[in-house]
Amino acid sequence: MSKSLCVRYYQLLYIIPAVYTIMLVYANHWTREELFWSAERKILTVTSTFAFNREMRWVWLWLIQFVSVMMLSNVRTVARHFTFLCERFHVSHSWCHLLRTCFIIWPLSLSAIVIFIHGDAPQMKRISNISPLIWTMHYVFVLMMVVGVSGVMISIHMVLKRCPKSLGQIQKAHRFTWKKFISISFSFCAFAMIALGVTATLKDPMGKSPETAIFWDLMTAFEYISILLLMLFAVDVFAGVRKLEQLVTSLDDRMMTDSLTTNLNSLDSTRKNSMSPIL
Repeated sequence: MSKSLCVRYYQLLYIIPAVYTIMLVYANHWTREELFWSAERKILTVTSTFAFNREMRWVWLWLIQFVSVMMLSNVRTVARHFTFLCERFHVSHSWCHLLRTCFIIWPLSLSAIVIFIHGDAPQMKRISNISPLIWTMHYVFVLMMVVGVSGVMISIHMVLKRCPKSLGQIQKAHRFTWKKFISISFSFCAFAMIALGVTATLKDPMGKSPETAIFWDLMTAFEYISILLLMLFAVDVFAGVRKLEQLVTSLDDRMMTDSLTTNLNSLDSTRKNSMSPIL
């Protein structure tokens, strides 16, 4: 059994998406006048919650450190788990190498997204004191995070997909169908977020025109969902490792019990057929 606390107590990790959701609800209802760019915008961007508000920035800094420690301290555990599956079912080890690399890239990119950008609240004035260079680096790290998460999802999908159907318990333990649903949904939302963000930026980089508000709001909605999905997927990776370990332990115990029962029955039958007294 794994000694990783994230694997053994993966249920506690759901605090991450819970805190994220609560923070978005709080930001949209109680900081509108401070953090919104304009009255035409309906939804507050995720970036605004950690770039312009001190208290929420503290929460985000705690959150990204929690995620970074959680992911980076378990690279070896997760990689070893899926390497075993690759070796057992003759899957290319390149998927494990991709998994290990992207497992490091995306939490580091998430940290850079939050740490590197900070400025004064716009307060409905459609202005920002953050330089264009910082905004450019911010979007680069967003793309790196999306690529990293996509690499993790694709590599895990390819490994689990190659598991024999006769051993469907492995896919069931890893909740393969749920992981596949999250992966497809994340890919769609991330693509829509990037496409809408590029469109909005080209039309109105600073969001000064009311006509572009719909593009920014739609981008933000897909951004909300994308981040929530990647958090759920990260937790589900640890859940799958834990459930498969429990399944293997259960099967080992059952095999030992069956073997012991068979040996005892065999010994009992031998004694009954023997003519010598049992002392």
